[in-house]
Amino acid sequence: MKRNLVVPLARYGIPIIIAIVLLLGLRLYTFTYFWLDDFTNVYWIRRVGFWELIAHILNPTSSFFRPLGMLVYWVLFHVAALNSLPYHLVAWALHAVNTALLFLLLRKATKSQYAAGLAVLFFAFRANFGDIYWSFANIFQLLAFTLVLIGTLLYARLGYSVKDTLVLTAIYILAIRAGEQSILLPLLWLAYEFLIRRNTNWRQLLPRYAILAVILGWFTLFKLTAMRAADAAAPYYLDLSSLTFGRGYGWYFNSLYQTSLRWGGWFTISALLGIIFALRKNAWALFFIVFTYVTLLPYVFLVNHRFDLYWYMPFIGIAGLMAVCFNALQRVALKILPTQAAHILLTLIFAGIALEHYQHEERRSRSSRDYMRDVLKDYRVFFSDLRSLPDSTTVPMLYYTAIPRHMDEVALLCATQFALNRLDVETKIVTQCPSEGACVAFENGRLRRIQ
Repeated sequence: MKRNLVVPLARYGIPIIIAIVLLLGLRLYTFTYFWLDDFTNVYWIRRVGFWELIAHILNPTSSFFRPLGMLVYWVLFHVAALNSLPYHLVAWALHAVNTALLFLLLRKATKSQYAAGLAVLFFAFRANFGDIYWSFANIFQLLAFTLVLIGTLLYARLGYSVKDTLVLTAIYILAIRAGEQSILLPLLWLAYEFLIRRNTNWRQLLPRYAILAVILGWFTLFKLTAMRAADAAAPYYLDLSSLTFGRGYGWYFNSLYQTSLRWGGWFTISALLGIIFALRKNAWALFFIVFTYVTLLPYVFLVNHRFDLYWYMPFIGIAGLMAVCFNALQRVALKILPTQAAHILLTLIFAGIALEHYQHEERRSRSSRDYMRDVLKDYRVFFSDLRSLPDSTTVPMLYYTAIPRHMDEVALLCATQFALNRLDVETKIVTQCPSEGACVAFENGRLRRIQ
C-alpha cells in the first residue's frame, strides 16, 4: 500500500471509526421519550422565567436545582414543547462534543492521535452511560462534563493574569451550576500545576487558588447543608466513614466491567500504578489517576445513590490511563516494524477493537434497552391518550385508579400538567372513582376513561 494512502487512512480513519461507533450506539436508543425526571424538571421550569434562571445561576445563595441545566430545559420547552426529539438531539450532540473534547485532551497528553482515538472509543459508547442516551434528564451530567473539560483544556493554555483567573472562575461557577460533581475542579487544576507544569511558584498560584478555595468552600458547605439528608434511607444520605470511602470506590471500579475485586485490591493496584508512573516520570498518567479519584469522590459517600452513570466524568481518568498504555504499545510497534507496516497494522487493530467493543457494549445494554423501550412506549401512549380526552382542556381534577409504572403522586401530577400543557389541572390516585369528576385508568398499555 502506498505511503500517501496509509497516512490518510490512519489520520482520518480514526475519527471516522469513532463517529461510526458513536452513531451506531445512539441509533440503539431512538425509541427514547420523556422520563420521570423530565416531568418534574419541566414542572419547575414552567414556574420561572428566563432571567430568573440567570439570576439563580449567578446567585451563590440560590438553592434552585442545577439552574444551568434547567435553563437548557427552559429553552427547549419553549421551542419544542411536547416534541421529545429535539431534547434528545441536544443531549446526543453534547455527548458528541464531549467525545471530541476528550479526544483533544488525550491527544495533548499522548501526542498520538492513534492512542487518543483508541481510548476515546471506550467512552463514545458504553453501557454504563446508557442513561445518557435515553434520558434527557441527564443533561446535567453532560453539561458538567463539557465545562470541566473546557476548563481543563483552557487551563493548559492560559497564564496567571487577572483576566485568565476570571475566565476560569466563571467556567468553574457554571460547572457547579450544571452539576455538583464539578465542585472539585480546582483540585484537578492544582494537580495539573504540580504534575504537568511542575509550577511551585506560590506567588503566581496563591491569588487564583484563594479565590477558587473560597468558592469551593462556600458551595461545599452550602450543598452539604441544603442537600444532605438526615434519614439513613434517603437517596442523598451521606455516610462519611472511612469504610464507606473504601467500599464506595470499590463499588464504582467493579461496576465498570462487572468485576468483584475488594476495594483494598483496587487501592493497591492504584498505588502500584502510581509508583510505576512516578518512577517513569509519566506525569500525565499520574494526573489521570488523580482525575479518576477526585471526580468519583462526590459519589462514594452516597450509600443509597450509586449508579453506573456516575462514571461519565470520572471515565476521563480511565480513558487517559488507557491512552497512556496504548501510546506505549504504539511506540513498540513503530520500533519493531517498518513505519508503513506499523500504520497498516495499527489501523486494522483499531478497527477490530472498535467492532468488538461495540458488540460487547451492545450486548451489555440489551436487557436495559428492551425494558426502557417498553416503559417509554407506555409513557408515549399515556401522553397521546391523555391529550385525546374530550374535556382535557377544561377538567379541573383527574382521578386515576391505575397509572403507568414507576410513576408516583408527584410524577403523575407533573406528567399530566406537561401532557395537557396546563398548570391548573390537579390529579389524585384513588382506589375507586368518586361519585363526581373525571376518572381514568392506565391499564394494558392504554389510558381509558371510566367516568
